[in-house]
Amino acid sequence: MDFQLEPTTVKGEYKVSIGGNFTIYLLEKWKKFILENIQSIDTLILDLKHLKEIDSAGIQALLITKNYFRRLKKNFILIHHPACIISHLDLFGLVGFMEDKISISKKDKEIYKFSYGIKKLPKVLKKWI
Repeated sequence: MDFQLEPTTVKGEYKVSIGGNFTIYLLEKWKKFILENIQSIDTLILDLKHLKEIDSAGIQALLITKNYFRRLKKNFILIHHPACIISHLDLFGLVGFMEDKISISKKDKEIYKFSYGIKKLPKVLKKWI
């Protein structure tokens, strides 16, 4: 699994694709990538269409990255959310925190509750942003 850094046409906007598994074993590489590139990034778009699996450490890394970018007044956007990401965001009520546009089929809308976290962040998360 490698990150593929693809600068887009807009200065400071980068697109990164992650394939395979985003698990605890990849976190050091993710952290190194972010810290080495943060100065040149205004917007980081993380394309997840080839992601097969994510564990709780991977979810935590995404949350930490989102919060870090917010504090620096930069953008961190997830696109092409696979089922493994959507299920975690739904389970932990993190749709509102991540603020990404998620496209799911009508059939999948019945599977996921998205009952909280869309309009209002949980109180415990508000203190971090």
